[in-house]
Amino acid sequence: VAALAVAFLWSTASVRAEQAKTVNDGVYTDAQAKKGEAVYGEQCASCHGGDLSGGGAPALAGADFLGFWDKTPVADLVEKVQSSMPASAPGSLTRAQAAEITAFMLKANKFPAGAADLSADAAVLKAINIVK
Repeated sequence: VAALAVAFLWSTASVRAEQAKTVNDGVYTDAQAKKGEAVYGEQCASCHGGDLSGGGAPALAGADFLGFWDKTPVADLVEKVQSSMPASAPGSLTRAQAAEITAFMLKANKFPAGAADLSADAAVLKAINIVK
């Protein structure tokens, strides 16, 4: 019984540790962000600005962006990009492209790069939170 209790507590702590992952933990690579920058330039910059400052569309970098997305899972942002962008052809981006664009946005918002690409898998992305 004691062994089961220890195993349960350890697995619960592991789940909590995964859920506590944030964009400050290096969840994308520089190479992925570079790919995302190219896709962003082709698909997003005309509305959101080359520097992600917005203009006719919401800013994708800076205080307004971070205030809106603070404490939300990265999954929500990737889903928004993939399902509703670009405005001229919603849903035309692949899930991988949406993850690349998100990696570029994270880099533009000065979150650190890491050793592994940002996953396109919704279950993985739900365990990573955007935090200011």
